[in-house]
Amino acid sequence: MRLRLVKEPFDHSDYIFELKHDGFRAVAYMQNGECKLISRNLNNLRFNSLKKGLAKLPVENAIIDGEIVCPRGSVQKRPTGVRSKPANGVARNC
Repeated sequence: MRLRLVKEPFDHSDYIFELKHDGFRAVAYMQNGECKLISRNLNNLRFNSLKKGLAKLPVENAIIDGEIVCPRGSVQKRPTGVRSKPANGVARNC
């Protein structure tokens, strides 16, 4: 289906809608209290606060596949807060 510009969003009671959260696809590898986040391109990701939180989960070993998003009260076209994350590990706009 091709995109087209419309004045109102599609809405119909026969359809179920869900919000689209767009962010970074990542796999978290947790082992013995340590956590590594790897991107789909096999790059190490530096979301230190997320890694610390995941490492606290009550599991010895786990692999979690998911999407890292930064919601800001309303749906956005792209994860601005996530993309503006500086090297010091503190996310802005989140």
